[in-house]
Amino acid sequence: MSSHGDVRLCDVQKLNTRKDWHKFNRGIKIWLTSKQYNKPVPVAPTGVATRASATALVAGDGHANYYIEFDKWKLTQELVINGIHSRLGNRAFGIANSITDLDDLLTNLKVEFEPRGDALLDQLENTYTEMSLDSFPDIEEYINAFDKVLEELKEIGVDKTRDCSGVVHHFIISLGLAFESWYQSFNQQHYRTGKDGVKLSTVQDSASTEASRMKGADI
Repeated sequence: MSSHGDVRLCDVQKLNTRKDWHKFNRGIKIWLTSKQYNKPVPVAPTGVATRASATALVAGDGHANYYIEFDKWKLTQELVINGIHSRLGNRAFGIANSITDLDDLLTNLKVEFEPRGDALLDQLENTYTEMSLDSFPDIEEYINAFDKVLEELKEIGVDKTRDCSGVVHHFIISLGLAFESWYQSFNQQHYRTGKDGVKLSTVQDSASTEASRMKGADI
């Protein structure tokens, strides 16, 4: 970053772990300000419902300027969020990719990545972040260890909800490249976000079955 007036998104620190948070957060704030991307949502005139899309814009509407400004703001939000995605590591992207509001996105990332100065918390967070099937003799031990660190985090007040998309995504990517074809097939049959999002236990059962299949194929 050469100056506040000349900030490139590619210069912003990529967010992979807690140690990246302060540089990432500062860089994103400077980028948003320098590009004037952090403008508040346009205020709807009295008696006008907040816009959701351009379809409400009709000829002769006395509030056309508000509609136009709201749609410009909404489009900017989408472009900014897509841009920020490019500065997120796998874990951060898993948390952010279903969020469509900029403030909500930054708040969720802050909750997950802002350093908290607790040695035990940092140790457990690092254990969670570095979880990988390659570190265990088989998938059952990986699943047990993954569940254990979620429980330990919950015991000290950090509730990583088992079935939230970020946790499910982290479990999947930590399986490694050997499970890539399985994931592509699994992903076509299940939603990872929303009220119908797949549960962690379902992913774990399916991955365990796939591991057994691959082990049998190697015999």
